[in-house]
Amino acid sequence: MTHAAPEPGNPDMEGGLPAAVACNETDGSARAMMADPVQRHVLSLLGTGGGPMARTKLQKAMYLLSVDHPREGSNHDFRPYKYGPYCRALARACEKLEKDGIIGTEDPGPWASYRLTEKGRPVGEEAARREDGKVLGSFRDYHRLFDGMGHDDMLAYIHVMFPGMAADSKKRDYIEENKKHFVLKMVRMRKISPGRGAELLGMPQDVLRNEEIFRR
Repeated sequence: MTHAAPEPGNPDMEGGLPAAVACNETDGSARAMMADPVQRHVLSLLGTGGGPMARTKLQKAMYLLSVDHPREGSNHDFRPYKYGPYCRALARACEKLEKDGIIGTEDPGPWASYRLTEKGRPVGEEAARREDGKVLGSFRDYHRLFDGMGHDDMLAYIHVMFPGMAADSKKRDYIEENKKHFVLKMVRMRKISPGRGAELLGMPQDVLRNEEIFRR
């Protein structure tokens, strides 16, 4: 995705950034946020229009970025952790953005969600506009993927699709014991194809379809 350079003298632009974004540079340094790839990805993900995203889901979305776009995700060092893949640099970037008032949390607690604040909205929207088109498309896909998924559903998706990242997960045994339930649910929710579900469960696709119908 390419964007036209701002025209000289354009009253809506300041130094290549919209005035609404540039005015934040005195306290949030929009340029520094855009230059930091981890912060920029957080801003782009939240600026796509998909709404808030739970902290754990945001970690998993960025892990998927590192899988789908290795070059873009090279700054995210993910390791197996309590709830699957976790990147400390990503957590620190979110803490910094929250401290600067660019993002805030909803439903404080272990499953809190991140959202752009009023101050951060123009920064996030600009980050999304500047993002690579394929990466931005993936961010929209991740919002759709996790939409309607509960916490355990999301963890199960990551665990069964990327078992190497489940080594230290608190939920590993629970998900393994209920793998069939979660995979069939993913198929019903159209998060994975019947063919992929059959492959994950090691059964013929026609047998899975009968299982899926039976469990509706």
